[in-house]
Amino acid sequence: MRQAWEARVAAYRASGQRASEWCAAHQCTTRQLWYWLRTYCRNRWDKLEAFMKDGRLEVDNNRSERSIKPFVIGRKNWMFANTPRGAQASAMIYSIIETAKENGLNPFVYLSYLFEKLPNLIDTKDHSTLDKLLPWSQTLPLTYRVFNTKNT
Repeated sequence: MRQAWEARVAAYRASGQRASEWCAAHQCTTRQLWYWLRTYCRNRWDKLEAFMKDGRLEVDNNRSERSIKPFVIGRKNWMFANTPRGAQASAMIYSIIETAKENGLNPFVYLSYLFEKLPNLIDTKDHSTLDKLLPWSQTLPLTYRVFNTKNT
């Protein structure tokens, strides 16, 4: 895994360096696309280097864009929430569902689990007990997980 990451960083760094050198060497007018590319590279070079240094960073935000798409599509429907408290409750539930999905859980099964466990908690302010119920907790049963190519 480490070798693949190092190879990726080396390839990105080499191509980025070539692009940076090319942009610095060529004079472009504002009407040309290359002018934009050169300006873009110069203004964001430090961010590109940060991406190349840390293999955990993604080059784009497509994953986060996909996860909020259901909210964007349903935005007009939520304008008709009956009360501000109802809208806040809906936002909390949607947040829990999307977080469960991102952590590889079946949202329906996870919510059922929460609705079963939360009313039976003795101390709702005990953080260690609540931590065991969070979507990223390793103590959740494996049967709540969804195993597919995206999450494995």
